[in-house]
Amino acid sequence: MPQGTYSVANTAIVPVGANGQISIYNYAGSANLIVDIGGYYDNNQATSAGGTFVPLNPARIVDSRSGLGTTKAKWGAGETRAVQVTGQGGVPSSGVSAVVVNVTGSGPSANSWMRAWGAGSAPSTSMLNLTAGQDAGAMVQSGLTSDGKLNLYLSAGSVDVLVDVEGYYLTPDHDAQNYFVPIAPTRILATSSGLNVKAGKVTPGSSVTVPVRGVAVNSSTVVPNSKSVSAVVVSLTEAHNNAGGFLTAYPTDQARPNASVMNYQSGVCPKLCVSGLA
Repeated sequence: MPQGTYSVANTAIVPVGANGQISIYNYAGSANLIVDIGGYYDNNQATSAGGTFVPLNPARIVDSRSGLGTTKAKWGAGETRAVQVTGQGGVPSSGVSAVVVNVTGSGPSANSWMRAWGAGSAPSTSMLNLTAGQDAGAMVQSGLTSDGKLNLYLSAGSVDVLVDVEGYYLTPDHDAQNYFVPIAPTRILATSSGLNVKAGKVTPGSSVTVPVRGVAVNSSTVVPNSKSVSAVVVSLTEAHNNAGGFLTAYPTDQARPNASVMNYQSGVCPKLCVSGLA
């Protein structure tokens, strides 16, 4: 395989520093970094969406191989299916504002990617990158449609899709703190294009500062500029790294931890290389 030609992604929940920023540290190799934000935690009671998180024993609610929760057939290129989440796998039929699921693509026939979203139009960002012949999975935290469904889109080829539900968020009329507020996945940083950062690959042993509170894209504020925003849910993608290593995400005003949020290999996208952290 050609070296340094594969992209690897992962989802992480990262506390926000007092300065409203997070940092992403790259251990080895030079790589472009992409950061997409999918929601934030707000410790203000008066939020318009989100709520207390309720964990569940993981339960499979969709499996296109058997026809569980969807048509018994692989997703095709350009196909979107709306899969029912509320009322399935321990998720209540009502009072749910968002869901946490693990989406797995099994046996993809081509290099492709998937998108996941609830109400409204499809986002411009992917949540799962697929390499032909290799299974991969990713954690997704997303709002739902008004009837409790999650939309899943495949860009190319064909693939069997499995969805395991891991928990859900209650609507804000329940007593809670640190509400999760889902937003349409939005790219807030890309070193390849210079979006909210100086263009150029992240060098070995260096960190990138990512503004999150009050961050704006195309003159539109993505996350409120409020100290009540305590953490964010971000999808990190490293592209074309020329050496194996890992990424670490942490509050900018705190010491870098030893734990990583994503590991990668040079030129190789291993099985389940796209995974989620809860």
